[in-house]
Amino acid sequence: MSAFTGPFRSDAEKVAIAWTKKHVTGIDVTKVASVLPDKEPVFLQIRALLARTAVRDVNAMRSSGLQVDAWAASASSRPQWGDASQLIERFKSALDEDQAFGETLDLGPNFLPVRVQALYADQEPRRVEGDPSGYARFTMDVFMDWIQ
Repeated sequence: MSAFTGPFRSDAEKVAIAWTKKHVTGIDVTKVASVLPDKEPVFLQIRALLARTAVRDVNAMRSSGLQVDAWAASASSRPQWGDASQLIERFKSALDEDQAFGETLDLGPNFLPVRVQALYADQEPRRVEGDPSGYARFTMDVFMDWIQ
């Protein structure tokens, strides 16, 4: 049981995951989280880059840096580069959709609502070689402007 009672404030990871589940089409939303599950074939991981998180102005706009990783594997233990690439490209494509921004996101019971004002790539997705578990991985850093 938590020592705190609601309404709860959110963090950048929870906000970005909720935004991704709502606005990135063609993905299994049960495979989007901040922690990698055991033995999932395709997964999108979103983690905060704490060194890049800052409050930007007096209106409580937060600008958070996030790392997005797309993982893919198969039973043959051959990395599935095509699947990992498609997953990160679907995420990146959603960044260009104007209607994905400015609306209120419901983060669930006892959480204050949030609005994502912008989410933009810091660079193109890049391939990460040499995963010891045989996963294919693409990664990219993004910035998210949001208000609670």
